[in-house]
Amino acid sequence: MRKIVAGIFRSPVGAEAALQDLRSKNFPQEQFILLTPETLSTNSLPETTALQPEPPGACGANAGQVGGAITGFASGILGGALVSLAIPGVGPILAVGALALGGGFGAVVGGVVGNAVQVTTESLLSPDEYFFYEEVIRQGAQVLIIQPNDDEQAEGARGILARHGAESMTQAREGWWQKLRSNEESAYSDVSRPFSQVEDHYRRGFETALDVRLREKSPEEQEAFLAQHHSAVAQDDAFRQGFARGTQYYEALVERGDPRRATAFAAVDVASPNS
Repeated sequence: MRKIVAGIFRSPVGAEAALQDLRSKNFPQEQFILLTPETLSTNSLPETTALQPEPPGACGANAGQVGGAITGFASGILGGALVSLAIPGVGPILAVGALALGGGFGAVVGGVVGNAVQVTTESLLSPDEYFFYEEVIRQGAQVLIIQPNDDEQAEGARGILARHGAESMTQAREGWWQKLRSNEESAYSDVSRPFSQVEDHYRRGFETALDVRLREKSPEEQEAFLAQHHSAVAQDDAFRQGFARGTQYYEALVERGDPRRATAFAAVDVASPNS
């Protein structure tokens, strides 16, 4: 799997600045794709940013709906292709970039936004990461994904992203778990082992339940998957409790389709797996 560099921006201003900086350093547009919520409010954009018309070849998206800052500058820098897609539990998003309609980043677009995506060896993202890319988009962030040619270019890309305030996926993933941790500690039912002692296994089970490869799978298929990919911990009670909670979490997220679903899930009295 070819390595990628990804930056998460909580503001379109940072994403725009990073893209402009990358292009000024001679990164070709074919190396980028930008994922952004289609419901981005124009009220969050700088007054000096003019709305741009929808670029030629755009599919199912209205630049006026999402704000010209993202669709205008990104499609101009990234080649004009703009695709509107939908994620269960997230809603409509836009994939912007020269390769949004196919090519090397087609696997990224399909993987991030498709429930029925087929994970192949050509995918640029690990399938257990797909959910977390969905998650930050659900929160209203923009995700800029870069496929560098070599280690030197990757290092340069990381420096540019950091300079413009990008958050890494590792940071976002840890922050996501910390918001859920207190609630999950309360839901954990084995009083013989403190949560702090089993948290790694519990969290692994929780996150495993979010793996894109498990979507739409029967219980029997899920068990086969766990035996194949997580055999060392698949029968551990903390892992199983975490897996059950993660399954409930994702189901609630899809049913609600609410960007504030982390708080909503924490407030819902969901029975623990062993109750």
